[in-house]
Parts: sequence; structure tokens; C-alpha cells
Amino acid sequence: MGGLPYHIAFDGNAIWASEQAWVVEVRLKDGAVLGEFNGGAGPFGIAFDGANMWVADTTGKSVSKL
Repeated sequence: MGGLPYHIAFDGNAIWASEQAWVVEVRLKDGAVLGEFNGGAGPFGIAFDGANMWVADTTGKSVSKL
């Protein structure tokens, strides 16, 4: 983590941020990084549907479930 975050989403427990080639999950209560996920070549937008986190990869022209 440490790149430039583009978008954030909240899943009820953690904040998720898309940045450069990664999506980072950060626990809200203490700021601990819970995971770093490959977001494709250009992750931009992210959304939570109540069960899953989704990321839009603008460079790869795709949407993926994390």
C-alpha cells in the first residue's frame, strides 16, 4: 500500500481502496491492512454488493469479483 488511492468502498468492517494496480483492504477500527489484491492493469472503481467486492479495471476493460 502507499500508492495513490482512486476510489474507496466500505463493506461494514473495512475500507477498500483502489490504487494503481492493487485494491487494498484496511480494517476500520485500527487501520491494519487486511489484504492487497491484484486489481488488474488499471483498477479504478470499486463497489460492494452486500456480499462481494467488485473492481472495474479500466485498462483491461473488465469487472472482477475479489
